[in-house]
This record gives sequence, structure tokens and C-alpha cells, in this order.
Amino acid sequence: MSLKIVSIAAFIGFMAILPAYSRSLNDIVEATRKKDFPLKAKRITTFQPDSPFSTSSTSPPKEKNEAQVASVSVLNTGTNIASVTLNAVEKKISSEFKGKFGKNIRLIFAPWRLPAAYYVKDGGESLGDVHIRVEKIDVSKERSTMVATVTFSVNQQEKTYAKTIFVRGKLDHLIDVPVLMRPMHHGDIIKKTDIDWIKVSDRKSGRFLVLHEQDLIGHHPRSKYIKAGVAINKKDLVLPIFVNKSAPITAFYKTGSLELKMRVKALENGHKGDTIRVLNETSNKILYATVDGPSTVILVP
Repeated sequence: MSLKIVSIAAFIGFMAILPAYSRSLNDIVEATRKKDFPLKAKRITTFQPDSPFSTSSTSPPKEKNEAQVASVSVLNTGTNIASVTLNAVEKKISSEFKGKFGKNIRLIFAPWRLPAAYYVKDGGESLGDVHIRVEKIDVSKERSTMVATVTFSVNQQEKTYAKTIFVRGKLDHLIDVPVLMRPMHHGDIIKKTDIDWIKVSDRKSGRFLVLHEQDLIGHHPRSKYIKAGVAINKKDLVLPIFVNKSAPITAFYKTGSLELKMRVKALENGHKGDTIRVLNETSNKILYATVDGPSTVILVP
């Protein structure tokens, strides 16, 4: 009986406060419709005159692409007074790196971000540009990575504010390799005047890549053609066949001041410098000879 009385009292108390709760809920919904009650936090950027590189916001800045810009802005406007791109900074680092370590190393930069640079001045006038200085470049003992210390500075009201960041990257060592100056087709003999040079990563210079011009001169493409300006694989080259199997050729025999000349038959194909078998059809003997030129061999004593 007492439990039933307590339940009835609790129900009566709930019904008493229900109208007030409903009115409060209706007020909140109505305020939301009138945009008096924000559902999302707005991003607020605070400009601090004492630190041109300081900003604050409710969320971290989003990543930008290669054209990311550090904007030097006037308070309450957003007008760019000066800007610096990632590409410009990387070019400056690369230039100073080459001057110190040589041109046969290419820098591969790791992802990095420019510092935000905002500042103000009385009257909203522009204050000048952001100045960039590469303080130093440290290279690992293995010469595989580097760290560049870069300082961004802004002059404001006879004061200089600076922000230092570290830009990291990998070192790609380069080597010079011979390439063709023009496309060449099967049967075109490569001469010294057909050769140019390019730089490639030493990681790509395997044992099958042509590294010396003498490995090109006198050769021709194995099939179809080879493009100009690209590194060449050894398997794409062959020496021209100067002697064809079963073809009649001229053989020379030299000893002292004596030189003999005869016609023989080639028993196999041969490139210049190859030693092949030939047949003396008069004596029916097999001889060995070195290919000296087109359809020409020199008999081996």
C-alpha cells in the first residue's frame, strides 16, 4: 500500500515539471532556427602584433599542396602583401646545396609546411616582405639524407621577428650516362657524333645499363629503334654482322712482309673482332680467322 502511494506521488511530481521542461526545449529549438544558437564552432584566427608567425584556431590548419603560400596579411583584410611558395624555398635550398656539395646529387624533399606569417601595423599599412635564409645544411655520414635549417624573418616597427624550421630530404646521387642525340633504327650504326650525355640516379645504373660511350659506338639497335635522350640497356644493342654464314668472303694471311689473299667460305656469322671458322674450299681444310670488316677476315696463324 505504501509503495503504491509513493509511485502516485512521483507521477504527480513529474507531471508538474513537464510543462516547464517542454517550454525550455521549445525555446532552444526556436533560437536555433533564428541562428541565435550556433550548432558548429566557427574557426577564429587571432592576429598577434608581437609575433607575426603566431595564429590560433579551433582546428589545426589543413595540408596544402605544392603551391602552399605563407601569406603576409593586413588585419581584418586578407590581402596578400608578400608570399613565399614551397617550390621557391626548395629551389633556394637546392641551389645552396649544389654550391656546397656539387651538382651530382639531387634532393628529394620530405613533406613539409611553411610557417604561417601574419602581422599588423597601425593604419593597416604593409610592412614589407618575408625574408628567407638557409642557415646551414647537415648531411648524414652515409650521405643519404640531409636537414636544412631555414629561417623566415619579417621586419615590423623596427623589430625583426624570425621563425626557424627544419626541411628534411633524401639524397639521390647522380651519374653521367651516354644516350642518343636522335632516334636510331635497326641497322643504323652508332657513331661518336650521335652520342649525348644525361644524368641518372645511380640506383638505376644496374649492370645492364650502358655507362660508357665505347659500349655504344659501332653498335645498332637490336630491333625497331631506340629513342633519343633516354638511358640505354645493353640488351637493346647489337654489333652489326660483318660476316654471314655460308657466304664467300676474303681472307688475308700476314706474316712479316708477306701477305696472302684467298677466297674462303664462312661457316658461321661473325661481328667485328669475333674469331670464326672458315673453309678453304681448295684444300677442304677448316681454318680459324678474326673478323676484320664487312666480308673480310684475317687468318689466325
